[in-house]
Amino acid sequence: MNKQIQILFLASDEQRFSDHLRKLRSSVAFVDSNVWDQSEPALVDSVENCSSGLCYLWDRDVVKNLPRIQRKDGKFEGPIAGVVVQIVRSRLINDCLLSGRIAVGTDAADKAMNFFVADVWKALRLAAGGPLVSINPKTGVVIKEIIKEYLVGLDAAKWASMDERHLLRDRSVQVFFRPKSN
Repeated sequence: MNKQIQILFLASDEQRFSDHLRKLRSSVAFVDSNVWDQSEPALVDSVENCSSGLCYLWDRDVVKNLPRIQRKDGKFEGPIAGVVVQIVRSRLINDCLLSGRIAVGTDAADKAMNFFVADVWKALRLAAGGPLVSINPKTGVVIKEIIKEYLVGLDAAKWASMDERHLLRDRSVQVFFRPKSN
């Protein structure tokens, strides 16, 4: 199974998501990057507390030990797919929140991992704000009414609504969003 969604999360949204996921899966671990100084994964207590732009979600009840290899530089490299869910974290640069991504690629027959992924997506929905529209950033004119490929956090949606200079943007291309007005 391959699954991904683009996310627009502030640090507080990452914390909310982490809290929801921990309630659904007490066995979840948050791995700070896939490169570690020691042979054991670098664990933190939430996505927000990662020092890296990458976080990996690991369910220790599904996979007891993460596979790893020792690199020539002495560091250890863990998995980026298959047994973990990868989070590329959103980045706030001045008045622009750049999108991140949550993605997973697993064996479709791995039922335990698929149930974990379902819980990750459930936690995402619980941490999410309302729908987005794409806009022209100079005029504010709505270009597309329904955006399904991106998920905005509750606090990121509030932040973007507070000031017209606060923009939500795709990380790679010049596509901009706003929370949909009711």
